[in-house]
Parts: sequence; C-alpha cells; structure tokens
Amino acid sequence: MSKDSETVATQKLLEVIRGGPVSGNRSLSGAPEPAKGDSFALLGTEDVLLSPPQAPRSRFRARVKVGLDIGHSMVKMVKVEHTPRSLRLLQVGLARVKSSSPESSQRLEAAKALLRDVKGSPVVTSLGDADTLVRQISFPRMPPRQLAQAMEFEARKHMPYDPSRMVLRHQVLAEDKKNSTCQVLLVAVGREALREHKALLDRLGLEPYAIEAAPLALANVSLLAGGDSEETMVVMDMGSSGTLISIHRQEGMFFSRYIPFSLEAGEGESQKLEGSSLEGLVVETRRSLAYYDNVTGRMGFSRVMLVGGGAMLREVASILQEKLGLPVEPLNPLARIHWDRDTLSQDWVTETAPLWAQALGLTLGH
Repeated sequence: MSKDSETVATQKLLEVIRGGPVSGNRSLSGAPEPAKGDSFALLGTEDVLLSPPQAPRSRFRARVKVGLDIGHSMVKMVKVEHTPRSLRLLQVGLARVKSSSPESSQRLEAAKALLRDVKGSPVVTSLGDADTLVRQISFPRMPPRQLAQAMEFEARKHMPYDPSRMVLRHQVLAEDKKNSTCQVLLVAVGREALREHKALLDRLGLEPYAIEAAPLALANVSLLAGGDSEETMVVMDMGSSGTLISIHRQEGMFFSRYIPFSLEAGEGESQKLEGSSLEGLVVETRRSLAYYDNVTGRMGFSRVMLVGGGAMLREVASILQEKLGLPVEPLNPLARIHWDRDTLSQDWVTETAPLWAQALGLTLGH
C-alpha cells in the first residue's frame, strides 16, 4: 500500500470515529472499486471502511470465524482464520451508525455493508451494555441440577437488577474437592436487550454461531496479546456510550463492570485533553480496582490496557496513568496475528489496533 493511500485511509477512519464527514461518499451502486494498492474501499450512503477480503488457506470452513461488534455509534467486523500454528487476519471493517435516523435501521445497514463478503462463515456477536454482568463466585459443590436452581437466588447478591429481568447462564470453572467448593462463572444479560439484539440479527438474516458477553471477549483478546501468567489483566473498552472494565488473572478471579462514561465526539481532538474530563471515569475505575484487590488478597495490578475508540484519543493514556498510578497503554490485539502486508501496512494496523479488540475477541472463544 502506498504512503498516500495509507494516509487517506487513516484519515477516513478517524473521521468515521469522530463522527465527521467522509469526503468522496457515494451511493453503494456507484461506489468505486478500490485501486490497486489501496487498502480500503468507501461503500454506501453510510460511512463504511472495509478492507478487501483475503481468501482462507484452509478448505475447512469451520476454521474461519467472524466477530461482529454492534455498538451504538459504530459497527466493527473482524474475520480471522484459525490455523494450526497461528491466526490469519482475513478482513476488517468499520461502519458509523448515524444518529439522524432510527438507530436500529442504521445499525442494520451498517452491519449489512460489513458482512457483504461473509458467506457461510460462523459469526459471533456480543452484548455488553449496563445490563450485562459477569461475576466469578465461590460456591459449595452440589449436583448440576441443584446448582442451576441455586443460581437465581445467588445472583440477587451480585447484581442490582431483578433476576427475573435477566437471562442467567453459568459455568463451573474449577472444583476444590478438599474444601467441597467450586468456582462458578455467572453471566447475566438483560432479557429485553437480548430480545432486541436477536431481532436485529433476524432482520440481517443472520443465525449467529454464538452471542457472547462482551467482558469475556475482552478477556480472550487480552490473553492473546500476552502477559505473564501471574499478571492481573485490566482492560478498559472505551466506547461511545460507556466504558467496560474487565479484570482477571489466568486461573484466578474474573470481574467486569460497566461504567456509563464516555468522551463526547470530538473531545479528544483538542490540543490537550484536560484531566478533569476523565475524573468520573478515574473515580469509578479506582473503586473497581480496590474491590478486586480486596477480594483477591491485595496482589496489585501490573498495567491497564485501553481498547475502543477512546483509546485513540490524545492524552487519554497519559492522564489515566497519572491519575491511577499504574502503567496505561493502548492494547494491540493484532500483535500476534498474521496478515497480508500488501493490504494492511504495519503502521496502519498499529495505529488502529485498539478498535478491533472486541470483534477479534469474539472469534477466539468458540
């Protein structure tokens, strides 16, 4: 990819993230074919960036997974091939959801544009708003049927919602026969949010391979990015409607929390982002870290990793690092994935990597 086309593609992407106009927009029927060496085509009446699809090397369709991250202001897609030795990035795409029209219809059109080259590949989507909760609970050992019956009662202790409004799922992670206890991962999503999500997928004509809880997708991608096995992972997904915090250790406790805090579009474009702009997020993040540290025996945290559109805004990492007293850095979830350098340059992938974390994590857990 030429330097000029790389610059244009990056500028278009930043305009999509910030909600500004994208120059050269055309209707889908009149969309130009990407010139040789260009990494992205601009499609449709929505603001859409989509890389040319790469053919998988395997004949087995099950080795290709698609992660579809349907957000409030953006829809993101990552298509990955699982090979015996590595992961290959086949395609990435991003579409802005315009607020000028009914949100559901705009999200539908955005998702359609991103899935135009996806045929027959398993698609995994996610739920991750304020009504999505993931907790790891220590529980007495009991038969599976009794454990399932006990989960609704136990859930009342861990969520500020009426469990009857939630869809509950659980998984036994480990059992301690000596102490007759087990570690159970409890996942709860709002019934109404799940119904609306499934309705959108039905309108897409899409039968998803799975619907994942967003905090688990973040855990998947942080483990892929690496780190010491004893490291406590803190990942902050800074989206347009809120921030999702996921904290976990390998073979340790998992915790997630949704904070209704986001930076307004364009706020990060100023010469310098003020620390006061992040004060609410800092306070709630400190509370989450303190809770986790108390419950797990005060083992501390090594670093905080940022993903999502907020991770690309100026000064965010440095301000959070100063306020939290921990190293803070954007997470590059694509660091250990192979891709065609003629389609996506190393510099471009490094610059935009935090955007793809959630969608990539959806391809890793199934």
